[in-house]
Amino acid sequence: MDVKELKERIDAARRVEATVNGATFTMIMPTDHQLRVIMQRANDANGQRVDALIWHRLLGQALVGWSGVKVADLFVVENDEPLAFSAEARDLLLEHRLDIVDSLEREVLQWLSDYRSKREATEKNSSGASSGS
Repeated sequence: MDVKELKERIDAARRVEATVNGATFTMIMPTDHQLRVIMQRANDANGQRVDALIWHRLLGQALVGWSGVKVADLFVVENDEPLAFSAEARDLLLEHRLDIVDSLEREVLQWLSDYRSKREATEKNSSGASSGS
């Protein structure tokens, strides 16, 4: 298997779609390393972790697409025009729609909890195997 195919398979395993307010948001969940880096870089001048900065950076990296988002979802106007996904549109959503951010945060937390539980179960099962001695 070549590296490109391997990366695609890894991304597919980490891909999550979440429905919020009728729109579908596509996220590729962070690796443990990516999450560690995001958390370490989210400290204030006194070295205190800033949760809002963690979530903004995490979702800024994880959110890779959407469907069903409209202009009215970001700006309170009567405009049902679809809003195409882009880095700039994603940043606007993260800045202006904390209710959507909160829902996406819950999706990430649930995925991370499930992922860690599966990983621990796999590690427990593999370490409990007989060595044949």
